[in-house]
Amino acid sequence: MASPVNGLSQTLKLNINKSTTISVSGNPGYRVLFSITAAKNTSTGFGIMETWTVVGKKFYFISYIAPSSKFMKYLPEANKMISSIGILKS
Repeated sequence: MASPVNGLSQTLKLNINKSTTISVSGNPGYRVLFSITAAKNTSTGFGIMETWTVVGKKFYFISYIAPSSKFMKYLPEANKMISSIGILKS
């Protein structure tokens, strides 16, 4: 039986564009920007930014996803929203 992951890799193309460490509400965090397109139709795709941090025993995960044609246009707004997040230490 074929693995579902193998099937996805044949229908979707994943490109990691950037991976960095950042600060999330004053805590060490990580960010990865990547894009996903249909393997046979490269005009259809999405830009994705995943940001996360761990504070104590809690994991905070923030996603920004937009069609590739709009991703860069709204990325500054997504960054502003993520920068405004406050995490209270308990």
